[in-house]
Amino acid sequence: MISATALPQMLAIGMVEVGAAARAVELDSPAGTGVLLTAWALGSVVGDLGYGAASWSWSLRTQYGLLMALGGIGFAGVSLASGFAGLVPLMFVAGLAIAPAATMGATILGGSVPAGGRTEAFTWMASANALGDAAGYLLAGSLAEVLAARPVILTAAALLLAAAPVAFLLPRRTD
Repeated sequence: MISATALPQMLAIGMVEVGAAARAVELDSPAGTGVLLTAWALGSVVGDLGYGAASWSWSLRTQYGLLMALGGIGFAGVSLASGFAGLVPLMFVAGLAIAPAATMGATILGGSVPAGGRTEAFTWMASANALGDAAGYLLAGSLAEVLAARPVILTAAALLLAAAPVAFLLPRRTD
């Protein structure tokens, strides 16, 4: 069941990575792709550190759904930048919910299956992650060729926003 959220999450992440590169090219800064992805990665690290340091009273499913929605909103925000300088901080903000959402997904998965089945469950999740990421690259590259970077990034945002409600339906922890 976690694949119902992990697959679109990774699809969206792959799309944003390619969309960011396409947007840098559109802004005549192809070499700036590394800066954009670094800002995004730093946002993800800062988000996960801050998230992990806090104490939450909401259920894991609620946290996961909200993080997925925040990720979608962050991705949508990336599409608003009209110049490279404005894109960098938006990529940082877009990254803030990425690692915490992935952490919540893995936590929910680990607690929703019996201890003897966790290795297999994590294998399926890793497979969904790899498939989603690769499909995101393929889809984003194809869309960016035909359309532009902004529709690619908005599609990624829509994927996360559509997957967010599914998080509330995930199984409860078994332990």
